[in-house]
Amino acid sequence: MNLRLPAAVWFLAAFGACGGDEPLEAFGLRRSEVPVILISLDTCRADALSWTGEPPWTTTPHLDAFAREAARFHDCWSASTGTGPAHRSLLTGQHVHRHGLYSNGLAVEPAFNLASVLHAAGYATGGIIGGGYLREAYGFGTGFDSWHRAQPGVTLGMFREAVPAALSWIDEHEGRPFFLFLHGYDPHCPYWPPEDLRRARAPGEGPLDFEDLCGVEDFQEALRRGLLDEAGRDRLRRLYLAEVEEADRRLGEFFDGLRRRGLYDRSILVFTSDHGESLGEHDFVGHVRAWGEQLQVPFLVRFPGGRWAGDYGERVQSIDLLPTILEALELEVPDGVEGLSLLPLLRGEAWEGADRWRLGKHASWEAVEFADGWKIGYRRTRQGPVERHLYDRRSDPLEERNLLQEPGGEERFQELFARFDAWKQARREEDRRYRGLRLPRPKREADLDQLGYAEGEEQEGAAAAEEEE
Repeated sequence: MNLRLPAAVWFLAAFGACGGDEPLEAFGLRRSEVPVILISLDTCRADALSWTGEPPWTTTPHLDAFAREAARFHDCWSASTGTGPAHRSLLTGQHVHRHGLYSNGLAVEPAFNLASVLHAAGYATGGIIGGGYLREAYGFGTGFDSWHRAQPGVTLGMFREAVPAALSWIDEHEGRPFFLFLHGYDPHCPYWPPEDLRRARAPGEGPLDFEDLCGVEDFQEALRRGLLDEAGRDRLRRLYLAEVEEADRRLGEFFDGLRRRGLYDRSILVFTSDHGESLGEHDFVGHVRAWGEQLQVPFLVRFPGGRWAGDYGERVQSIDLLPTILEALELEVPDGVEGLSLLPLLRGEAWEGADRWRLGKHASWEAVEFADGWKIGYRRTRQGPVERHLYDRRSDPLEERNLLQEPGGEERFQELFARFDAWKQARREEDRRYRGLRLPRPKREADLDQLGYAEGEEQEGAAAAEEEE
């Protein structure tokens, strides 16, 4: 594993730990007694979990029970709709334009991440991943003692392989504080859950073979040919939700394993996703665009003893995870982090995050949501923004009405885009200072084509990187 860390990271971690194992007042535990476990269910929409009240059946009974003892953030945005950039933001607390991993297929070694800071503070660090664009060749693995696919040779690793591997890794590190990153691709396309769930949740057939369809190009062709009618979209959604249900089954096994080991109640346990998924909304199936259903993600944090459990409706972001975890463990947050700790919010104190803009970016696609509810989405080109959208999410939370052509819409878009662009340009030098090290772009492996990402989007990400740097 790549454990080369900037001197500043070692200093910050050591400085935060200099008091030794003093009790953490909030939990009544010493830092060395608090494992940190981050669970990422790839491509999981915020409304796919039944605790939100949205699905047509109870999709996630184990996560529902987990949620009752967790801080439940109902309005969390990811920083990207691509797997690699979104996870990099989650682990660094930085927006995409700062950490520099603009799209899947690029490779950037981060200046720091949650693993590197916790490793320097004495934690064992391990990642059990589903593969894809989270491989070490793309700059993931920095700060981790071990980083491996639960099922080598498989592009889309699922929780059925990852959960047993994660419990084995935990057993190997018994007696040490640890940070574990657990990732699985269960609901990612192709939408094809186990047979018992297919029969129970999405019986019947149609003109499309969902077992073989994956990615924007496949589904845009089906939409163009009129093969994804209302019944087809309903079956697609049910197949997708059944895959989330399968992931919940496996997470139930994982939570039981933590309880048997006496770890469940004293861990900081996080459940989230890298991004959501369009399932026919906006006549689109997939992600790597900029609509709300792709940017909205579930975000649950269970602290030791279930402390601060409850519902929180504030506008938070996935980049807030790193500073929240480090403050809970009384460790210093590295310079260059853009997220904000959520602990003041949990304690009922004044919190400075309410008026922030929320950003989403993958390759040339960008979205900005302003504090007053206005949102712009577009594809950035050298000639300016194209394929533009303007929404007022206060009156249109599902983004069903593009106001660009309404009276005053063009002027409002231009004003909001200029505000964002000026803000971004003003921070350009600071962003460069904290950006990761760009690595040679790995050769695209053939099995990654199974993920359904167009290689052109990787080229767009490379172009965006060159423009920024």
